[in-house]
Amino acid sequence: MNTSTHHPLKILISTGDASGDTHALAVVEALIKYHPTCEIKAIGNEKLAHHPCVSLIAHHQQVGMGQVGLMGLLNSLPAHLRLAQQTIAVCEAWHPDLILLIDYGGYHLQLAKKLNKQWKVVYYIPPQVWASRPKRIQKIKQFVHHVFCIFPFEQALYEQAGIPVTYVGHPLMGQLPPPTSKKALCQQVGLDETRPVIGLFPGSRTAEIQYCLPIIFASVPPLVKALAALGLQPPQFVLAKASGLNASVLDKAIQQASFVLKGVPVKVVEHQNHAILSGAELIIGASGTTTLEAALYKTPMVIAYKLDAFTAWIAKQVIKVPYLGLPNLLVSPEDAPILPELLQDSFTPEAVVSVSVPLLDKTSAAYAKAMAGFETIATVLKLAETEVLSPAERVAVGILALASPPPSSSC
Repeated sequence: MNTSTHHPLKILISTGDASGDTHALAVVEALIKYHPTCEIKAIGNEKLAHHPCVSLIAHHQQVGMGQVGLMGLLNSLPAHLRLAQQTIAVCEAWHPDLILLIDYGGYHLQLAKKLNKQWKVVYYIPPQVWASRPKRIQKIKQFVHHVFCIFPFEQALYEQAGIPVTYVGHPLMGQLPPPTSKKALCQQVGLDETRPVIGLFPGSRTAEIQYCLPIIFASVPPLVKALAALGLQPPQFVLAKASGLNASVLDKAIQQASFVLKGVPVKVVEHQNHAILSGAELIIGASGTTTLEAALYKTPMVIAYKLDAFTAWIAKQVIKVPYLGLPNLLVSPEDAPILPELLQDSFTPEAVVSVSVPLLDKTSAAYAKAMAGFETIATVLKLAETEVLSPAERVAVGILALASPPPSSSC
């Protein structure tokens, strides 16, 4: 497929966290593939910062993007307001042909409101209006010219609202690296292949580390004890450090919480998330993209999440779906949940042990239910066999069609 053209196009991309940075990078690669003279400016993280064809406007850590919790949002609000003004100033000086917003709905919908009257604004991975705050779809209709959605059921939702939309498929289906075997994982991170491996994913945001990590650590010794009582080999624990997380934040949290480990070693590893997700027997971690990645790798996971009480109360008022984890939302209601969810007060070390042990037993009903659910999810998110483009490539082709002036463009 040849969609390249020599007409110069200027694309501004705005992301808000590490996963958005990853999705943006895939779109950038596709844009350059189809339109080599495309000029790109972006707000992003390390991956966009190191791309030779991207000029970074601002880095996530400079702004404090990706924070959760009321205090985190309030603390980062002035920086977000400054970033919005900076983005507008760049647009006024640079005159982009199109602005691509990726995920990070709270900030991006406000930014779209400021930008849409002068520039064409499109949205990739839009806010999950089907899960919470459904009225936001009206803001999307007002401020966004086109939506690239990632779940098949979203397309009808946007079409019914009169919003131009293209279903491109879930980005993980095009970006997820091949699975790593347990043997290869153990060789890479220095573990014993004969013993169970449990991956710990406390999250990528400061508040998640603060509230989730101590409970995850506290569950480690009783889990070791429970498995020993069943005559199983002692498990090994490997903690995945999120690439976008400040190292000092995690180091401090580990030091503060390490006393509850009671001497059980936990290996901290960076840049091996997918190897852990695919090579481990079980994942224990915070809800988020990790839950879907684990499901696509067919690795059982205990979905656990906790934040401060006030933020949790607010979330409870706006969330309209019965489960937090995407794997539990992507199967039929009668089959859900396929993975256990431990949220707020139910997230305790005892509960983690209780739901982990069955998932480590491949003969259990809990394990069988998870595996069946994973097969369903892979089918739901898979594009038609005839579709040769990845989700990122479909977004790039859509962007070029929207941004290029007809009729000279060959996109």
